[in-house]
Order: sequence, then structure tokens, then C-alpha cells
Amino acid sequence: MINKSELLEKLALLGEQQFTGIVALDAHNKKHWQIYYVLGKLVWVQSDFHIYRSWRRSFLKYCPEISVEKIPFSKIALLSQQYYLISYLHEYQLVKREQIKALIEKQTSELLFDLVQQEYKQSLQYTCEPKSSHALLKEGFIISIAPDNLEETLTQVKQTWLQWSGKGLASCSPNLSPCLKNNEDLSQTIPGLIYRNMARLLNGQNTLRDLSLIMNQNVFDLTCALMPYFFKGYLRLLEVSDLPELNLSQVSSRFQSADLSYSSRS
Repeated sequence: MINKSELLEKLALLGEQQFTGIVALDAHNKKHWQIYYVLGKLVWVQSDFHIYRSWRRSFLKYCPEISVEKIPFSKIALLSQQYYLISYLHEYQLVKREQIKALIEKQTSELLFDLVQQEYKQSLQYTCEPKSSHALLKEGFIISIAPDNLEETLTQVKQTWLQWSGKGLASCSPNLSPCLKNNEDLSQTIPGLIYRNMARLLNGQNTLRDLSLIMNQNVFDLTCALMPYFFKGYLRLLEVSDLPELNLSQVSSRFQSADLSYSSRS
């Protein structure tokens, strides 16, 4: 059902039970997620899907003062190593604690939303692997920078999903990339400046989440604004691959340039 998530209920229960360990989730489309708990506190969520896109957005939004070239992205090639970047930022005090917490909270909210949407589309297989808190802390997980309130986090994810699905977007992933089609017809129906901005940004290379960062707009509002063009046949939504690791710095520069270009022309 759209308005109910067994997964969110399960995650809330694990928090109440003071669970410590890893919840591994698998979908039939071969996507994988891992959720880490320490003493009932959800400390981290990660996925093997769009790893570098997600990290790029996180660094541009929450750690803009950090040079991407200095970040050891090669360490996150494996699913189990993604938290390395968090511990790296924390250990070397490269950014403020509040920035790391905000990054973790955003990452958690996005991936839990993806899980709820995946649950709506097809069933998820999950296993709970109990671990000692000592073992997880030794691996580098840091309780003090985890989201403060699990119940609040889960409630917010549920509300976001209800808002999203309530607008008929249940099957529309924010990880899809909008791409214009029938460009000539569209150019005759809207002002030239708007069309040029759309043609530059809606090129099948940026996901809806990427675009929300570029345009500094909530991804829900952005998606709702684009849907009329989709239903009129001017827009299609494409699945896109992740970014290559080695191109992260180049893409970051392009992202920032696109942002400035959009702002100057709007």
C-alpha cells in the first residue's frame, strides 16, 4: 500500500529493541542497501546505486569548501567502505561536525525514501546481522554524528513519500534523468529564455536530484513542475548510470558552472 511501509515499521522496531548490527536489503533488480545500527541508533545507510552521484551532491551542498580532488574516493569502491569518507572528514576535522551530521541526515533520508519506493514497486528481501557495538565502533562508526532521533527521521521519510505518491509520482524515481524530446514543438510553445534553460539542463545527464541541487529547488517541487511537460510528450525520464570515479572533480566543476549559468540567465 502507498500509505503504509512495513520496512519503516521494522526499522522503528529495531530502534526500540536497541538493535546493534547491520540490516542488509536486496531488491530483485539487484540493488543493495545496508543500514547500520548501534544500540538502537541508526548511524548510517548506504547503497550500491549512484554512489558517486550521491557523494558529489553531498560534498557540493554540505562541504563546498573541500576540494574534491583531495577526497580518497577510491576507498568507497566497495559497499562496505562508504563510511570511510565520513570517518575521514571527522578524524581530520576537515569540516564542522554540524556539516557532517547534515550530510548523514540527507543521505539517510534519500536512501530510506528510495527503499520505501522500492518496497512499493516490489518486495524487498532483508536480513538482520547482529553485531557487537564494540565491533562497529572499531570499524569507525561514530554515534555522536548520527541522526539524533530515529522516530523523527522515519516520520519525515514517510511524510515525504506520502507527498510524493499523493501527486501520482509513486513510480517516478528521483534518480531518473529528464531529457527533452520534440524540442522544435516545445520551443514554439514557451518563451525562448525558458526553452534555452530547459534544453541546457534537461539533457539526460542529470537526475532529478542532481537538478534540484543545480537549481536550488526542492526535488518534489521541481518534479511536479516538470510533469506537465512529460505528460504532453515533451519530456522523457531516463535511467542513467553512476558517474565514473575519476571524473568527479571535472563534473563538480561543470555542476558549479551550470549553477552559475542558470542563475545568471534566470
